[in-house]
Amino acid sequence: MQILFIEKDESQRVLFKANAIKSLGVEVIERASTDEAVSLIQLLPTLDLIICKEDLEGSQDVVSCLHDDGLSIPLLWLGEATPKYKNSNLISKNVPYDKLLIEIKKILKLEEVLTQDLSGGYQPVDCRYFLYINSTSLGCDVFIKIKKEGKDHFIKCFHSTDHFNRAQVEKYTQSGLKEFYVPSTHYVQFINFVTDKLVLKLDDSRLNSEEKVSLNAEAYRISVERIQSLRVDDFTVEVVQASVNAMMAAVSENNALGNFLKSMSSDNLSYSYANAHLMSLVLHKIVDHFEWSSDQIKSRLTYAAYFHNISLKDEGHMKVRSMEALIKLNLTGTEADAILKHAYQSSVLIDSFKEIPDGVKLVIKEHHGMKNGVGFAETPNISLTPLSMMFVVVEDFVDEFLSFPGKPLRVDYEAMLSRLEKRYTKLAFAETVKALSKMVLGK
Repeated sequence: MQILFIEKDESQRVLFKANAIKSLGVEVIERASTDEAVSLIQLLPTLDLIICKEDLEGSQDVVSCLHDDGLSIPLLWLGEATPKYKNSNLISKNVPYDKLLIEIKKILKLEEVLTQDLSGGYQPVDCRYFLYINSTSLGCDVFIKIKKEGKDHFIKCFHSTDHFNRAQVEKYTQSGLKEFYVPSTHYVQFINFVTDKLVLKLDDSRLNSEEKVSLNAEAYRISVERIQSLRVDDFTVEVVQASVNAMMAAVSENNALGNFLKSMSSDNLSYSYANAHLMSLVLHKIVDHFEWSSDQIKSRLTYAAYFHNISLKDEGHMKVRSMEALIKLNLTGTEADAILKHAYQSSVLIDSFKEIPDGVKLVIKEHHGMKNGVGFAETPNISLTPLSMMFVVVEDFVDEFLSFPGKPLRVDYEAMLSRLEKRYTKLAFAETVKALSKMVLGK
């Protein structure tokens, strides 16, 4: 369960989080301002509870967001007057922590859950986490879940001291197994252990180029999962940094495109990773045609390619590039809103990564042609920065390439580039199309 706690005072946020995790076993997401909170609510409408003080600046914006978006997330309001929201619960702003936790427990109906957790539970772990390690974490056994007589039973498949290889894991996945299970008490340390192993593996010089692309695709998936579940901790930062570095190394190799296409043809790459990797590869190649090209610019473009769709979970939504395409999907208001705002939301999510180069956030925010990161530019926007213009054109090209059935022929590339030439006729837009044409067609 996830609780959003809005509080400007950092010491109170830390104190509440420590008490809530210890007493309730829930995940606490902290936000220091109501602006940040509203952005998160729009991004994550599946929150289980929101806690907000009445006297916090902008508190009514939180209420308006919940009401206007038609959400039903429980709101625990610390104040004097009940807000105008159907699913609100009022409590004094000066309530002691023990009574506040009791109220939270009541709202979330946690009594039964806590009893189960104390008796010893299990947490699911995606089987793919196991593909790149050969041992489990210290003291942690691994289980599979089976149904027997209508009840769940957990059968041990790996002991804590076992060493296993990829083939053993694949036997389970080929039989249809999606998840292993580890004891709840070991879950966090186990996930961090696996993440650490994956980071070390990314630097393994014994891997061939195709294996590196496949491994980095897995690192990318894990990074996205951790970011989207709002666990941006030291391990998340570490695996993202290693993954970005591995991507930069891969796209700089002599046969980078061939290695990528070989991995893609084996159908092991997700659309989200294929898009990010190919974007980075193409950007690295064509930026050399510009006089302002540098290693710093290439690094900036790789980070932007890596993160530009990070706020979207549905890969089908990543392919939407116009209002017309969005309308055709006939989505709910919340889903459509997430797509319209995803450039902005993705730019906000990277704030937790302090080592990201300057300028990356702006490229991500502008990557659908809008200065504010909301919506789609129906015609090329010449007020964008040159780097953003380049990114927009390359994303347009990559999206069409990835949607093409089979391997494009020269005539297909000519048609793609002809369309781009007609659409992008000015400034860095046009220069990027020329650079693409030279890279793809040799002219």
